[in-house]
Amino acid sequence: MAIPMRPRLLAALAPTFLGFLLLQVAAGAGTPPGKAFNLTWISTDFKTILEWQPKPTNYTYTVQISDRSRNWKYKCTGTTDTECDLTDEIVKDVNWTYEARVLSVPWRNSTHGKETLFGTHGEEPPFTNARKFLPYRDKTLIIVGAVVFLVTVFIILLTISLCKRRKNRAGQKRKNTPSRLA
Repeated sequence: MAIPMRPRLLAALAPTFLGFLLLQVAAGAGTPPGKAFNLTWISTDFKTILEWQPKPTNYTYTVQISDRSRNWKYKCTGTTDTECDLTDEIVKDVNWTYEARVLSVPWRNSTHGKETLFGTHGEEPPFTNARKFLPYRDKTLIIVGAVVFLVTVFIILLTISLCKRRKNRAGQKRKNTPSRLA
């Protein structure tokens, strides 16, 4: 008696599927914590913030920024925020091109029931580099926008004032002219 086609196909594919499943589980066991992505510099009037995604779960972020001596300085260490204010470093030299990166540091449960930073045993945690940033070039000046706004408001108020003055003069001229009906 012949074995139906469907069970034979399943029997042939079962080892392949099982091998694929084991490969995925093995690869997933060594997966680093969620690396930051979509790193974006936001700089307005030289107030400079580095933003990124995603919101962390079971890990924290640490931001590093390179200074003029090419050393990495730690900022916003162990934060669960997805932004870091780097203004204090950036304003030291706005003509310098800065580099920054966001490290993803995993958490682990300690024996005391509290979460502590995972020891990397000399290994650097996974990180994502931000694009290079030159504050003098890559900024938005709100001052220019504010001046344009104030000038626009001034022109509008001046126009309204002149229109009211013309109406008042026109009304006074009508009162001073004799009426034809009388």
